[in-house]
Amino acid sequence: MEKTELYSKKLSKGSRTYFFDIKQSEKNDLYFTITESNKRERNYEKQRVMVFEEHVPEFVDAFWDCLTTLQKLKKEKIDNVKNEDVNYYSQIRETYPKAYTPWTKDEDNKLIFLLSEGFKINELSKIFQRNEGAIESRVRKLGL
Repeated sequence: MEKTELYSKKLSKGSRTYFFDIKQSEKNDLYFTITESNKRERNYEKQRVMVFEEHVPEFVDAFWDCLTTLQKLKKEKIDNVKNEDVNYYSQIRETYPKAYTPWTKDEDNKLIFLLSEGFKINELSKIFQRNEGAIESRVRKLGL
């Protein structure tokens, strides 16, 4: 079967290259192929999908459904991560009510003063209602 290539588009991403080709058979039937070429150690592994002209509308519908579902699942995944973060922060704030809140200028001044008075990190943690790591981080950030 002799083929005539009418259009070709190449997309390279990492070790994978995708080829999108529109071809015409010797009987003048149109079809397109999607080929994935994946570089292996010494050769290339290729996978190809052929879609014939009469199947294109259904293929496009199925592909579009898949893309919209992928976007929906991606959004749900992001929302789930955000919810997990909220739960995580809520649990931490049960012990350290000021955890993950911005430091104020007054808190910075108080921290500087209390450090100069010899307060220990564990004592400062209780005073500022933040975990010890947060106190140590702030001390470093302030250059103390």
